[in-house]
Amino acid sequence: MSWGGAEYKTEGDQDSVFTAAGVTYFGAAGDVAAERMYPALSVNVVAVGGTTLNLTTADKFISETAWLYTGGGISAYEKIPPYQKSIAAIVGKFRGGPDVSFVADPKTGVAVYDSTKYDGYFGWQIFGGTSVATPCIAAVTNLCAHDYASTAVELAHVYSKLGTSSFRDIVHGSAGPNIAKVGWDFCTGVGSPLGIDGM
Repeated sequence: MSWGGAEYKTEGDQDSVFTAAGVTYFGAAGDVAAERMYPALSVNVVAVGGTTLNLTTADKFISETAWLYTGGGISAYEKIPPYQKSIAAIVGKFRGGPDVSFVADPKTGVAVYDSTKYDGYFGWQIFGGTSVATPCIAAVTNLCAHDYASTAVELAHVYSKLGTSSFRDIVHGSAGPNIAKVGWDFCTGVGSPLGIDGM
C-alpha cells in the first residue's frame, strides 16, 4: 500500500481489515520526515521506510543512509505488538515504525513511463518515495517463497533477524528529529534487507 494518512483515534477499529489468512500487508511510512502514517503503523502491516543510496559518479555503491524525508515514529494509538518486545526500551508501550526500509530517494528512483499527461508531464519520469520502497520490499518477501500465516508472523521473523547480517543496519542520516543509529531506529527500522533471508 503506497497510500496512507495521518493517524486518528479510532484507527484500531480498521486493523482487522489487514488480517486475511496467509497474506502479509505492507504500508508506506510516508514521505514527510518523521510523519506517522496509518495504515503503515497498524499492528497488522509491515511499515516500510526509505533510504538513500550513495553512489560514485560511475553509479557504484558507496553506502546507504536514511532518506531525509522518510516517515517514522511512535504510534499515538497502536499498542506495542508482541513482535516489537525486543525494542520496547525504544518504543515504550506503543508500536514504532518503520519495521524495514528500502531505497526511496528519487535521486536513485525507478523509471516509469506515463502515457497520460499529469501536471504537464508525460513519458519517462523518475519516481521515488516510500511508495516505491514498499512494493520493492513486498517483492523481496515474495522471493522468499514462504507462506507465513499473517503479517505478525512475518514481522516476528523480521525482528528475529535484528542485528544480523540479514539486514544492512543503517547508521547514518536523519529524517527530521529521527536519527539513524546502530540497531533499530525510527528512520529505517531493522534496516534494509541484504538478500531474502531476513524477509
